[in-house]
Amino acid sequence: MHLRSVLKDTPVWDAIVAVGARGGVIAGSAEGASVLSTYMVDSRGGAFTVGLDLLDDLTVIPRYNLWSEDKLHRTFRLAPASMAVVGIDEATALIGDGSGWRVEGAGSVVVHRGGRRIEVTDLPIDVVADPAVTTR
Repeated sequence: MHLRSVLKDTPVWDAIVAVGARGGVIAGSAEGASVLSTYMVDSRGGAFTVGLDLLDDLTVIPRYNLWSEDKLHRTFRLAPASMAVVGIDEATALIGDGSGWRVEGAGSVVVHRGGRRIEVTDLPIDVVADPAVTTR
């Protein structure tokens, strides 16, 4: 949440959005990945809070392998049906290249949408929100 407050409505965030709009790479690690979503997961209890609105209909649970079943259940239950909740283990990456998604690293990636588990390959390829929305 602190990262969101530091970046929101700043020239730095505008520059990051511009890089993405030009087809450049934007990457985030752990909570830095979560904050890119429209709704980021609050790691303290599994509920949602407002993110930076770059990724639409996708949110990230960083360090998924360390979360309790109680927090996971709460997050999945509170998620809008259209939103993919992506749990990424430590030392693991989910990489989208515009044509699909792949998992790299030591752990695994688990995806839930609409109350059920789906495959990483079922994630929508185009999850980047309209750049005009992200700079407001």
